[in-house]
Amino acid sequence: MSDNTLKWTVQKNDMYCFERQVKGKKTYIQYDPQPKHVVTIHRYYTSLKREKTYKKRVSWFENLPDRFSTLSHKAIIEYTAVCPRQGEPHSNSKNSSQEYVRTDPKIIDEVKDRIQQYCEITTQTGLYSCEIHLLSSIELRVTIVELRVIKVELRVTIVELRVTKVELRVTIVELRVTKVELRVTIVELRVKKVELRVKKVELRVKIVELRVTKVELRVTKVELRVTKVELRVTKVELRVTNVELRVTEVEVRVSKVELRVKKFELRVKKVELRVKIVELRVTKVELRKNGETKLFKFSV
Repeated sequence: MSDNTLKWTVQKNDMYCFERQVKGKKTYIQYDPQPKHVVTIHRYYTSLKREKTYKKRVSWFENLPDRFSTLSHKAIIEYTAVCPRQGEPHSNSKNSSQEYVRTDPKIIDEVKDRIQQYCEITTQTGLYSCEIHLLSSIELRVTIVELRVIKVELRVTIVELRVTKVELRVTIVELRVTKVELRVTIVELRVKKVELRVKKVELRVKIVELRVTKVELRVTKVELRVTKVELRVTKVELRVTNVELRVTEVEVRVSKVELRVKKFELRVKKVELRVKIVELRVTKVELRKNGETKLFKFSV
């Protein structure tokens, strides 16, 4: 152009024009004066037969000025979307290492001839094959990850927890007491001027076994209500080498929590208590009747 600027142009009737839309319709207006030098961009697309979104685009420039002569014999190959995973071939499939494309073979041959005229011959390989190994994998490596949370507060406005039925079953419960000692120092028994005094009584149980074969606990309905919960995070810093994630403030508050249990059932089917050895010792017994005192000493 006369002002030495780069502009996008369209060729109509051997004249270079710029595009304009008026009331939804495209109109083309000629440049005045006409540009002295125009660079042409050639683009061709191919797509996989089994995946339309995966496309391959080949672009190259024509009529480049001398200062861009290094790009005059090179083509740019681009791939859009993600290459689909190659599935296992079935028994009737052809033994071929190339993917099928949707472009007409005649058009591919024309594109191949055009590229050979303007670009290096090495660029023709891979134009119509679309090998999957060109986009086999994408790797993202992160060296250092740091996450810091200074303050966190949780706020929940309304939370309801309802348990319709809860059953707790204990099949076997065993209670074993190896040794139990019961000591009574002084016991007084008075019946109409009859006094019985026992100074020392010792009761020893060496082994006691308690067995519960089955216990059932049933809770029919439990309700938990949390009216308000607030969560506050004043500052969170996540550092991944050159990536920073900052959360300035998050609030979570819990004001009220209610837990209701309507029905609670505990069932014990069988309880067994076994006492193997019981010892009872009485050292001294006094019996008083009408002013008379009798002293008995014995042991059992």
